[in-house]
Amino acid sequence: MKGIKTGKQFIKLKLKRPLYLRNGEGEESTFEQMSAITRADAGKIIPRDATYPFTDKTGVTYFQIRPHTWVHQDDVEQLSQHDLAGLNFDCIKAEHTTDFTRTLDERWVIDALKSISSHFDSEKGPASAQAKMFYDSLIHNAENRRPPDPYPDKSQDELLFGALHTNQMNIPEYARRLIVKHDSDWHSTREDTRWSSVFKARDESPVVQLANGGFLDATRWMDKVPPFASQRSVWHFHPLEFLEAINPKGNCACGRDITLDELCDIAPKADKDILAQYLPAFNDGFREFGIISCREKAHFLAQCCHESGGLTLTVFNQVQHFIILYRQRF
Repeated sequence: MKGIKTGKQFIKLKLKRPLYLRNGEGEESTFEQMSAITRADAGKIIPRDATYPFTDKTGVTYFQIRPHTWVHQDDVEQLSQHDLAGLNFDCIKAEHTTDFTRTLDERWVIDALKSISSHFDSEKGPASAQAKMFYDSLIHNAENRRPPDPYPDKSQDELLFGALHTNQMNIPEYARRLIVKHDSDWHSTREDTRWSSVFKARDESPVVQLANGGFLDATRWMDKVPPFASQRSVWHFHPLEFLEAINPKGNCACGRDITLDELCDIAPKADKDILAQYLPAFNDGFREFGIISCREKAHFLAQCCHESGGLTLTVFNQVQHFIILYRQRF
């Protein structure tokens, strides 16, 4: 869908491109190239409207990627919400499952690790180089796994799970943007041969067998939904990456000030007049410290509410303190 340019727009930073400092205000602003270049920032995706685009007198557009740091229009890839590959979405089609207790042995897991590994490069700096080596070693181990015992060592499984769930190096976003077509255990019963290692191969007590079977019965639902009833293999995606499609109310707060009503929803026990005094400080702090996305703002405000009794125990100076605290921690 690369040819479709409608919808929400994004920029994606290119590798080893110069950064710029903005001088002056308004239409008279000029941009001075700095010695710094994009390295660890390369590949970062930012909503276009969160970068405060500015077009100078020569017609060149610059984008602010963080406070006091801008990039030239030629040094970014401009994407729409439909450029799924450019936005790091990756579709993987798995082979049919033969054993639901050993899904981490399946080829799609290796493909998922390769997809994540592709985002790292020594050109992006030491941290990225180390991440590349780590994921490449996981791929090597996954490709050379031995056939499992009836009660296998789970340490490798735990390592793979951790590699796909770590919160470092933007990996949560890379993992969420994997769209995988695979068999679902929400479509199976205890008679399914893919569960034979649990219900036939293992010498479990009748009570355990009954509990395992009851769990499958309680979680099975796909065979009751007409679009899924005829096929066990379906596309799975993370709903967090498609919230706008699921909730088309247009209430995204990325790249804009939050409103008083939104702050009241977040802190319903606080006095509205007091929150009205806090609101400018929050929005000014978000802009100053590059707290751009809905997720970052929600994270920060949740911390404030947690430490202040839902903003009922604060004074104005403490709001400014919270902004500084966020910068120190994150």
